[in-house]
Amino acid sequence: MQIVSSTDVQRNFKKISRMDEDIMVLQDSRPIKAMIHWEEYKRLKSLEKDYLRDKFDRMMAEVHVRNAKFSEKEIDRDVNAAIKYVRARRRHKRSV
Repeated sequence: MQIVSSTDVQRNFKKISRMDEDIMVLQDSRPIKAMIHWEEYKRLKSLEKDYLRDKFDRMMAEVHVRNAKFSEKEIDRDVNAAIKYVRARRRHKRSV
């Protein structure tokens, strides 16, 4: 990994952006940004998306297991009550 100052990036962006290495940008001797290749960025975002999707799926499976003993009618009633409660609190906060 190449280390450059934020001033160097401003002055020599074209040259720095052509480097084959990842780049750590320092400001006042502290890391503030990382410059990586576009393909690596897309790969990381894809991994993040997959991770979040898996996390959501696990959460939904857990909710399904926890609510298996309740009827759809009971669940709908509780969800509607929760929605009304949240909306009432929002209205109250706006009026205060």
